[in-house]
Amino acid sequence: FKERVKKHVERVIKEGKNRVEIQFITKDGKKTDVEISATALYHPITGQFIKTRAFVRDITDRKRLERHLREYHDILEQRVSDRTRELRETKDYLENLLEGANDVIFTLNPAGLITYVNKKVEEWGYRKEELVGSSFIAILSRKHKGERIRRTVAEGIRQTYEVEIMDKTGGIKYAVLSISPLRTGNEKMAGVLVIAND
Repeated sequence: FKERVKKHVERVIKEGKNRVEIQFITKDGKKTDVEISATALYHPITGQFIKTRAFVRDITDRKRLERHLREYHDILEQRVSDRTRELRETKDYLENLLEGANDVIFTLNPAGLITYVNKKVEEWGYRKEELVGSSFIAILSRKHKGERIRRTVAEGIRQTYEVEIMDKTGGIKYAVLSISPLRTGNEKMAGVLVIAND
């Protein structure tokens, strides 16, 4: 720490005061963390530097606590990193399951807008990207007004029923929909899961 102390003194002389953290060695050879707060004293007439006055405070306990906090922070960061990796792997696994399903699978938000659809929908002529964000009711034939989906959102009940779906070319497809509510951990309605069996 000798070079750091040298720079500390130079800064005190130049700027009038400075603070530095270093280690002292006690008489019995033990290292002690200290903080030095120094102030420069100047000649009142010439303005020349005379000496510094310093207060030395033992910060061993604080430094030990800082080390513990750093170690704890590193452990937490590692846990977050591990958990993030696990969640990403789980997400990838579930997406692979959904994308490989034999049925068309949708998720809708409480307003009935499509938030996810698997690639099976391409058999109806649609691209996944063009459906996400649009209303699910828009792909149903005109005789379906979406009351049952709204009921699932409002009452949280599961339903299975047959519908007519309009494919991209305007043709009719017949599908059995299985609709289930999606809830958050606190049982709040997050949306709807729709499985359409052509």
